[in-house]
Amino acid sequence: MKKEKTLVIINSETREYQHTFDNFERYVLNELNADLALCVANNHRENQNNPFYKSAKYIWQYQEPEDWGDAFDYASKYEEVENNWRALKQVKDQWLGGIKGVQEQKGSAGILLFFRWFTKTKLLEGNLLNKYDRLIYTRSDYFYETPHIPLQLLSKDKIWIPKGEDYGGVTDRYMLCSAQNIISALSIADPIIKTPLDLMNSMTFHENWNLETFIKFSFQKTGLWKQVQRFPFTMYSIRSEGGHTSWKKGEFNNDLGYYVKYQYEYLSASISKAVFKKRGKWNAQSMREANIKINIKVFLKKLKNYINRNTGYTR
Repeated sequence: MKKEKTLVIINSETREYQHTFDNFERYVLNELNADLALCVANNHRENQNNPFYKSAKYIWQYQEPEDWGDAFDYASKYEEVENNWRALKQVKDQWLGGIKGVQEQKGSAGILLFFRWFTKTKLLEGNLLNKYDRLIYTRSDYFYETPHIPLQLLSKDKIWIPKGEDYGGVTDRYMLCSAQNIISALSIADPIIKTPLDLMNSMTFHENWNLETFIKFSFQKTGLWKQVQRFPFTMYSIRSEGGHTSWKKGEFNNDLGYYVKYQYEYLSASISKAVFKKRGKWNAQSMREANIKINIKVFLKKLKNYINRNTGYTR
């Protein structure tokens, strides 16, 4: 049987490499025998001598503008369309962050949407879909606690996304696709560029859009949602002291020496680590065990936090 070829794509920036790269190399690149691509902004924060760059087979850079709206203007010219895509800024609330001007939204979701489009163009320009069977679209600030779940456990005809951190939709931080569905999964920014008024009309039923809800909405609209499957988090997002972030700052962990950006993500990855250590490998049984334990412990922690907030109890 032909061995699958995998490409891991880091999007937007190579953050926190001092803490994350060693485990990323060991538990992802080496575990999956994968190639690495960087699809990132060229800006003053990027240290292009860091190990992500040294390990990358492909480096695709977009010069960071002052206003990321300029990047969508570039995409419109590339696609040879003329549309008033900026009218979409009327659609609230934080799904187009990074685009300046009237009705400016907070965060960086607009930047992340642009990089999905930009990644798609680079994959097509390089004819890379004929070279790889699986593609992972993710970020550099993940600290991996265990080896990546073997791909043979993750059906090739599905889109695999970690379970949790969904904020009403589905998390944007990791996506595993086959070569057959990666372009469709990355094309969620296309309607912004090509058919903005139609998109705006289809989004009027909701007033608090974020990137997560927009991804789920787009997948549902294109029929991709029925392909989405979930697996347990085996990694969590971090931030070093002084590290760049446009959204969540996180909570400092004295034992680890850095900020944990999302506590439920960290809890999930810690449970996965314990299950993996106990079972010694990932298989269908250990994945199921991790999912069950994560569901229970995350629910109990959320319930406890809810009770504490509503009773005013502090320890």
